[in-house]
Amino acid sequence: MKPDPRVTIGAEQPCLTQPPAENRYLLKRMSGYAPGGKLLVQDLGEMDGDDHWGHHYSRTSDDQGRTRSAPLQIAPAFQNASGRWVRMGESTFLEEPDFLSRIFNLHEYPTSGYASEIWWHNRLMIQEWNPSIQDFAAAQPLAWDFPEADLAQFWTYGQNALGVSFSRPFVTRNKRIILPAQWIPDLPEYKGSVLRFRAGCLIGQRSAVGLQWRPGGFVDLSPQHSTRGVFESAMAELVDGRLLLTARASNDSSPHLPAHKWMAQSSDGGATWSAPTPLTWNDGTPLFSSSSGSALIRASSGILYWLGNIAPERAVGNRPRHPLLLVRVREDATPTLDRSSVVVIDCRLPEDSESVQLSNFKVYEDRKSQELVITYARLESRGAGMVGEGSVERRILL
Repeated sequence: MKPDPRVTIGAEQPCLTQPPAENRYLLKRMSGYAPGGKLLVQDLGEMDGDDHWGHHYSRTSDDQGRTRSAPLQIAPAFQNASGRWVRMGESTFLEEPDFLSRIFNLHEYPTSGYASEIWWHNRLMIQEWNPSIQDFAAAQPLAWDFPEADLAQFWTYGQNALGVSFSRPFVTRNKRIILPAQWIPDLPEYKGSVLRFRAGCLIGQRSAVGLQWRPGGFVDLSPQHSTRGVFESAMAELVDGRLLLTARASNDSSPHLPAHKWMAQSSDGGATWSAPTPLTWNDGTPLFSSSSGSALIRASSGILYWLGNIAPERAVGNRPRHPLLLVRVREDATPTLDRSSVVVIDCRLPEDSESVQLSNFKVYEDRKSQELVITYARLESRGAGMVGEGSVERRILL
């Protein structure tokens, strides 16, 4: 397998934090357009180890990324009154015609490093781009248009989890905002040694009081289908107004279970979803995929694409996380992936280790060239456990 010849290699971005660290890697290189479409904002997020967020930076470009402003550190970690570290985590940009917002997890770390409890101690934060200062305003928790008692039953800080991961929010044709999210209900069976998530969305609406949110629907998978539930959902609006969800599951520790991506549909704007079923090729064959994130993006051509890892045979847990493929979505009554349209963005090269990961990516469309721009770290390309990497860029015009 080789990368498609149409794929071009863009500039590599090394980690910015100095001095260099063996296990530091640039997981996030995320781009979005400020209102007017001329200023490109880019966030960079580094990890200082497995699932342990480090420093975050932001910079801008007024020439489609050919040159950029000096990076500024954003949301520095701090110790709160309890002595716990508070860190910005995964984030995403919400692009609207007149607004650009940064939405992110704000985790409280109960120890110095990663622990699953950061999900119970997480707040979703939002900050909007202010053109007058050419920067984002101060971050605020999400504002809810939802009764306080009902919100407490859905999510309570310190008791259960609500956050974003691999999220690409979008605005529907009826101006409803869909924010893919993952949720752990306050139930004992979800709080074992392995986190189990449900995948779904929050629904936002702008009014005279600003942007407010309420919970949408969430889907689940039983332990007979996934050892970690269903999470890191990708969503898009189909041509007929339905919403499509594709999400990650896992057969970790239970390799006899399926190793698929899963899909669901909504006909009411994300309020409810169909029961999840395996995502398939257009001939009806379920595809094999490791437990890894995916993305849905509609190009300016109008074509909807799915981006993610597809394996040639049954995957086991999080592996393999290569190749990285771009596939056209057939928007039929049951959406499928068009096998004849597969584009290889990147794959394991002869010099790469078997452990190479091509999975933690961000994607956007360059509004001038109309190329899809995909950025990610080629983790463990030099060997298992050797994760220290910068971010590479791949571009393709379809």
